[in-house]
Amino acid sequence: MVMATPYLTLLAGFGAFVRWNGGIVLGDRSNHVATVHVVQLFYFVAFASGMSIFAILGSVPIARLLKTPSPRAWITLLAIATIMTICVNKFTQVEMAFLAQKVQRYS
Repeated sequence: MVMATPYLTLLAGFGAFVRWNGGIVLGDRSNHVATVHVVQLFYFVAFASGMSIFAILGSVPIARLLKTPSPRAWITLLAIATIMTICVNKFTQVEMAFLAQKVQRYS
């Protein structure tokens, strides 16, 4: 419990801020609506995988890495890639403020 004290203190401070502020947003609340952003999970997984690749590969024998993948592995990979592509196409969110900045900057 002693090791968790700094984390619990930070969590309590954040909770107090959210209660005091009436939400997590600072500034204009109409442009900062909380939504589920499925694609951001993919960004996190890609980043976390890239940062931990050496830890992952260090625990796997080289002979296992050089083995030819089975057809089941290819089908699984294709299914995951298809689901991710559909999610990216359906759930990518574009912020209007971001687009307005781009239009203003390049026109």
